[in-house]
Amino acid sequence: MILFKPFRLGAESTIVLDMKSLTSQEAAELALLEEAARTYARASLSKNTRRGYESDFEDFVYWCKRMKLGALPAAPDTVALYLSKMAKELKGSSLKRRVTAIRKIHELSNHPSPTKSERVKSVLRGILRTTGEAQKHAAPTLLIHIQKMLKALPETPRGLRDKALLLLGFAGGFRRSELVSLDVEDLSLSDDGLAIKIRKSKTDQTGKGRLVGISHGKDQNLCPILALEAWLKISLTTSGPIFRKVNKWSQISVQGLTDQSVRLILKESLQRAGIRETGFSGHSLRAGFVTVAAINGASERDIQRTTGHSSLEVLRRYIRDADLFRDNASKKLGL
Repeated sequence: MILFKPFRLGAESTIVLDMKSLTSQEAAELALLEEAARTYARASLSKNTRRGYESDFEDFVYWCKRMKLGALPAAPDTVALYLSKMAKELKGSSLKRRVTAIRKIHELSNHPSPTKSERVKSVLRGILRTTGEAQKHAAPTLLIHIQKMLKALPETPRGLRDKALLLLGFAGGFRRSELVSLDVEDLSLSDDGLAIKIRKSKTDQTGKGRLVGISHGKDQNLCPILALEAWLKISLTTSGPIFRKVNKWSQISVQGLTDQSVRLILKESLQRAGIRETGFSGHSLRAGFVTVAAINGASERDIQRTTGHSSLEVLRRYIRDADLFRDNASKKLGL
């Protein structure tokens, strides 16, 4: 008997093959196909997404064990009770993420998802109506923030790297994962500006890729292209990862940064610049691009073409924030 597990999360599968009628060669071929199927199933999700699902589902499994309830497959009532338990501990967005993890892992394990039950849906809707569904968004880094951070950066290899990273992240509206995965081979410079090939992103898991254009800055101190060229020159980087680790002795590694590095660099740069505002995160450079571009009159279509947002609703959250003071009726009061 072969137990077919398309996604290794300790889940039991409902697909069982009878080996009695198979030759040894056929059995070996099926074993290879089974392994390939597991590999492809894992590749259907990004590393970060898979890690998030596993973490969320582990919490559900732990609670089920404590309550002596089945986790995989789980009954709709079990999920409804779990959501009721977590309603006071998690925000609405986190609860919905838990539901998504439970659904996805059931599906990948060939079990019907209990989250499709009206019982679960109604409980989740009731929780969101009762506790509120508002999500916190990353505070955008505006141009004034960028200027202050750059002014406070030291003239060191790490300072030059951070300047290039901050300016490029802001000018391109990149996700953290996109920014740190850039290689020199992804760059193409012309008189018009810098073309950057994004090979894969959160909303493009199949790797179709997209091109992002970065224009030359009018102010040399704020030009992302000049900052990037200065970093590549001092780091002697001609291939491979663009943004690399730099130790306290200013030695530059061949190893690229992680997406968490972007958050830490931004946090340190804000502190060094004396910016005490709250709400900034690794997503703030991207949010800042959308906000400032909208304030300066860029269309939704042009912003979306740069950022690669698959959902206009998500994009419009930042655009609405930008419009708050650009088209504010209080300006007409004459105060």
